[in-house]
Amino acid sequence: MNQQNNGYNNNYNNYNGGYNNPQPPYGNQGQNPYQPNPYQQPVYQQVYQRPRTNGLGIAGFVLALCAWIFSWVPVVNLLTWILGLVFSFIGLFKAPRGLAIAGFVISVIGIVILVLALLFWGGLAALAVI
Repeated sequence: MNQQNNGYNNNYNNYNGGYNNPQPPYGNQGQNPYQPNPYQQPVYQQVYQRPRTNGLGIAGFVLALCAWIFSWVPVVNLLTWILGLVFSFIGLFKAPRGLAIAGFVISVIGIVILVLALLFWGGLAALAVI
């Protein structure tokens, strides 16, 4: 049998399907496994942090606003001012302090106005009796 070359390299007789050919090694076996691969980008994991809240500060602020809105109701007014003041004062010692400060300031201003109003109306009532 006479093989014709026709200008092409005919290696069909030498091909064995790759079974006897050694495979190249997987990965970077030549590098230190503890060193990062220079061709990979570093992986950054995002750490989810819960936002910090101040429940007592928020409660004091809400109570101070409710006391401001319901300032015309005599018993509810005094009770909500005092509760708003206490909750806001306790909330001042926890972070974040923003709403606790606002609730404390609103409560103090409201209590001062309440005391001045009671003194004024009590003074008028004392003058009316005389």
